[in-house]
Amino acid sequence: MIDEIRECLSVAIRDGKKLVVVSDFDETLTNRYVYEKERGNHRPVVSSELVGLIRGLNRQLVTSVLVCSGRGSDDPYIDRLSRISSDFLVLENGGVLMGGDWIEVLASDEELKKIEMIKNELRSNLERLEKNFKKRGFVLLARMTRSTDIEFRLQPLGSRNVVKIDDEYTKLMKVVGDMVDLEPNGIEWVVSGSAVSLRVKRLSKWSAVDRVLGVKGIVRDDVFIVAFGDNRNDIDMFDGADMAINVGRERLTDSEYYLGGGRTSVMGALELINSLI
Repeated sequence: MIDEIRECLSVAIRDGKKLVVVSDFDETLTNRYVYEKERGNHRPVVSSELVGLIRGLNRQLVTSVLVCSGRGSDDPYIDRLSRISSDFLVLENGGVLMGGDWIEVLASDEELKKIEMIKNELRSNLERLEKNFKKRGFVLLARMTRSTDIEFRLQPLGSRNVVKIDDEYTKLMKVVGDMVDLEPNGIEWVVSGSAVSLRVKRLSKWSAVDRVLGVKGIVRDDVFIVAFGDNRNDIDMFDGADMAINVGRERLTDSEYYLGGGRTSVMGALELINSLI
């Protein structure tokens, strides 16, 4: 598998292509977390070795490194993503771009109105939803402060409930879908490893990457895009890239290079890229 990746990259470089690296964050670039009681959140631990590898990539070969995440621009740990790359951040599963102090919301005013309408409907039912899932053994956390999507997380009350969390997310999506009209409003579910989100249907990590290429004046045919990811919310990114490297726990597409191994595999692939100089 590694030999195939090396050969494919070598051919692209011989053809005069510059590389663009795009990568998911959670469980791809970082897979260790420390619980911070005062914040009530798990802080992602970003390896200094990984940061060094990314920042040390030869910029004559790698023209851009983009971190693409489901996290929102209001996330308390957004600085952890910024540490990895000084380039743009793709946030909210493709709904927001951030670069330094600059933020661009990619949804239209009309789409934002529809998201806000759904938020208002859900707020009026949130207490009932929370009670329902608490009876089922889960704490429901809903993030409605985000610009272009609504994120839901379920935290099991007791280790025995962990095994049925996928079924509970399915239940949650059905219950919410019965409350609000999603399809007529151009809203869809996005499923990742530890959350589900409602987002504007036409937006995705890949559509945001395409927007970044335009902002930076990068011609798509002049570059070879390598995408790293681990979960279903990375599939659109895999489909748009020239090379998809899956470091998650299960296969996602037929055309990907499946390595598994999370951050360790990403670091190995980055070292491979640098060895091609």
